[in-house]
Parts: sequence; C-alpha cells; structure tokens
Amino acid sequence: IGFFTIDQVARLLALRAITNETLARQRGVDLAAQLRLNQQIIQDMQDGVLVLGEGGVLRQFNPQAKVLLGGSLREGMTLAECAPGLARFYGDARGPGNPAQRLTAEGSGKMLLARLLQTGDANIKLVYLEDFDRIHDQIQQAKLAALGRLTASIAHEIRNPLAAVSQAAELLVDEKRGDMQGRLIRIIGTNATRIDRLVGDVLALGRRDEALPEALPLAAVVEEFLEEFALTDPTERRVVVSTLPPDLVLVMDRAHLRQILWNLVGNARRHCSGNPGSVKILGEMRDDGRICFDVLDDGPGISEALRAQVFEPFFTTHSKGTGLGLYIARELAEANGAVLELCRPESASQTGAHFRIDRKSVV
Repeated sequence: IGFFTIDQVARLLALRAITNETLARQRGVDLAAQLRLNQQIIQDMQDGVLVLGEGGVLRQFNPQAKVLLGGSLREGMTLAECAPGLARFYGDARGPGNPAQRLTAEGSGKMLLARLLQTGDANIKLVYLEDFDRIHDQIQQAKLAALGRLTASIAHEIRNPLAAVSQAAELLVDEKRGDMQGRLIRIIGTNATRIDRLVGDVLALGRRDEALPEALPLAAVVEEFLEEFALTDPTERRVVVSTLPPDLVLVMDRAHLRQILWNLVGNARRHCSGNPGSVKILGEMRDDGRICFDVLDDGPGISEALRAQVFEPFFTTHSKGTGLGLYIARELAEANGAVLELCRPESASQTGAHFRIDRKSVV
C-alpha cells in the first residue's frame, strides 16, 4: 500500500511538472515573440530611442538615434562621448516629468527635441529624440490647412466694413446737411482704414518666407522704432520705455522686426494704464547664448482661459483690433528662427501681458 501510494503521488507530481514545463515553454515562446515585436517597433520608430544605464552609459539604441545624433554610437559608450549636448541635458534633467528641451546634435547638426523619461528601475532611463525639422514640417502642414480657413475668415472680415462703406457712400449722395456728411465721411474713413490695416497684415503674413536676416543692434533699432511710434504724439515716449543693453545684437530681418515691434508694442499700448513707463522693452543675453527680447505692460493681463487663443488668427478682445497682430508677429518670428511666446507672471504682484522673443545668437 505504501509503495502504491508513493507511485501515485510521484505520477501526479510528474504530470504537474510536465504541465508546468509545457506552460513555461509556451510562455517563453510568447515572450520571445513579444521581444522581437517590441524590437521591430523600436527599430522602425521615426523617433530616436536611447537606453541609458547608471552614469549615462549607453546600453541600447535604435538606428534612428544614430541618424539623428550622427557619428558612431556603440553600446558601452558614455553619453558625454557620443553626444555632449545631450549629456548636458541628461545631467540637468534627472527628475521625472522633465519638460522637453531643444538642442543641436554635434555629430549631425540637426535640431532635436529631447525628452528624458524615468523607468521603474532607478538606474535605467529612456531618452526620446525627435527631429525638430520633421516637427516643423508637420506644423507647416497644419498651417497650410488653416490657411484655407484663414482665407474664408478674411473674406468675411472684409465684407462687413465694405458693406458699411457702401451704405455710407449711398447715404452721402442723398444727404445735404453738413453734419450728417461729416459723420458719414468719418464712417467711411474708419472702415477704409480698417480694411487697409487688414490687407496690410495679410500681405505681411505672405512675406514671412522672404526673410533677409542681418545683425541688428537691438537698442538702436528699437530707439528708431520708438521715434516713429511717437511721431504723432510725443507723449508716447514717456509711456513706452526701453532699457536694452547697447551691445545686444539680434540677427533678424529688419522689416520683420519692425512689424513685430509694431504689433507687440501697439497691443501693449492699447491695454496698458497709460502711465509713464507702463510699457517696457527689455532684453538680455543668456548664459547659453540665447537672446531674450521682452515687451511687458501693466494692463489687466490675459486670463488663463484665453492664453491658448492669443495667437489664433482673428482672435481679439479689442473692438478695433483685427485679431491678426499677434498671429503675424509669431509667424514672422518663426520665419527668422525665433520663438514668440506668452510668458507667465514671474510673481503674484506682476500684472499685464509679457511677450518674449527667444532666439539663439549666431553672431
């Protein structure tokens, strides 16, 4: 009876072992297939992927990472050896949820967007690399799609003032009294000016790709602009003040910079308090070689609900605005390799809007 019992127990254990072995073999096959699938997906990704170990040692990468970074990548190299610029980003962004940063790859010369992600293992980190030129092309395609909507909106915006001009002109023909004629003429002049400004903005937008960058002494250019800005009202010079360093040089198309200044300063002037120094123009050279050019005002500022819409075409909170000023300013800035952004208040006491042009110095 004892031997019989032992035999049955052994048989049951053997069957269980065989079942577990079959299950383990099947899971091994599934895992190998999943690994091959993941590897194929990573190999075919348009983004570069780097797997970094402790100390920034390169443990794995895909072919696209090699294309984006240029040079020779080998497992076991340190990030500082194969991509010094990326190594600086890796050293400055160790925490989870770090924002993406733009950098130029030394090997390929490409502008990249790098994102550092934490994994479950504290010693392993993932770095995703995106080709900024490809992102820019996608943005351009989206802009072309929006151009059709923009054209339709332009037709609608022009039709309204033209109708007012036509009606005023018809009434002017029949009206004999002088005061009524004066009012109708003012209506015609106001709406004609609005149409002219709208057409001028659209023409400026069409010339965005005709940028002729030159090294501009920023303080002198802004001073010249302010003289023209205050030509009709000299008191404007007390409202808009500039404290730019005399040696600050910005590489940009002169006509584009002038148009950007008109749009930003004009927008700030409409919303500021009108007190002396209520609109400020500032600028500085950062340690990383980037030039920051700021226009600030002391007005009510832009609410959180409207921040995402300020650069959309035909969005305006002013009754006499066309809604194209900030949109065109951003387009012209991008045509010159700069970024125009709406900055958040640096302190609770800061009011008003704060726009910044950020461009890498190439001088």
